[in-house]
Amino acid sequence: MAARALLYFTPDPPLAPVPHNQRGIDLSIPGLVDPISRLAKTLALTVLFSHVNSCMFWVLSIRIPEEDRWIDKFHILEDRQGLVRSVYARYLRNVSSAEKALFFLPREVENDAEILYQFFEMLCAAVLYGSIFGNMSSIVRALDSQAGLDKASKLRKFKKANLEGYMKKFKFPPELQTKVLQQEEFDWAHKKGVDTDDLFMNLPLTIREQVNYHMYYDLISSVPIFKEHANEVIKRALCQKISIINITPNFYICKAGERGTEMYFVRDGDVEVMPPDESKVFVTLGPGAFFGEVALFSNNLRTATVKSKTEVQLVRFHSFSPFPPFPKPAHKPLYM
Repeated sequence: MAARALLYFTPDPPLAPVPHNQRGIDLSIPGLVDPISRLAKTLALTVLFSHVNSCMFWVLSIRIPEEDRWIDKFHILEDRQGLVRSVYARYLRNVSSAEKALFFLPREVENDAEILYQFFEMLCAAVLYGSIFGNMSSIVRALDSQAGLDKASKLRKFKKANLEGYMKKFKFPPELQTKVLQQEEFDWAHKKGVDTDDLFMNLPLTIREQVNYHMYYDLISSVPIFKEHANEVIKRALCQKISIINITPNFYICKAGERGTEMYFVRDGDVEVMPPDESKVFVTLGPGAFFGEVALFSNNLRTATVKSKTEVQLVRFHSFSPFPPFPKPAHKPLYM
């Protein structure tokens, strides 16, 4: 089993940590999804801006002659009996009018300065309206997405219940049942409710072939034996023999002595290659490496054991027995 670097799967270098003094402020609300959190913050900012708006309008009005200003015409300072209102009553009426102005219910003003100020309020109202409706649209989309996830979750629970019932009916050992259920849980968590194997299954065959060609052609071409001996037709056919699997830590991918019909590409995580007695680790393979290719060219049993060291995502390449046999690789394999 040889290990070589694949440019197709070379991971991006990790991003440098952002200094504390350059990080943005996290204003998310715990327990709320992002769209609802943004809407709540927008409404809170609307209330704050109404306060600022009312204060600015008040400062403007008290500098206008009493016979023209809005706060006198609408009895903000005094009630209709001429009694002076409290500071709280003045503030409440002023803020209420400022809030209405931000929702396109302007004050009835006649003074030129107050009319010009209302133009400013209308512009701010347009911005707030756009922000609020944009967040409401995001909430609707989030609810639609959540509905899709809920549907997938119900289907998954149904399949899981059938799986448990099947294993109990045929008296699977408890240890094996636990392993199967743990792998199912692990796979669900990584796929996030989307079965990647079924994404394109309902598409016409020709489109599925183009999808697989786009995703895996560079991968196939990077393997020396395929690069040297496979023509374009064979490479396209090989692209249809690939699938993605997720593996939990300390999982035996293959064991020495087994008959192998698959090879694997490490897409993420690390695997360890060991002798049959697992007394030592020959090599640790990371993203960009592949192993098990000898099983595709001979009927020999596997000569090494491969076990996942971390959570691993593998690209599994199935045996291509329907195709004419390839010549055996000239180099002597290191493992497997």
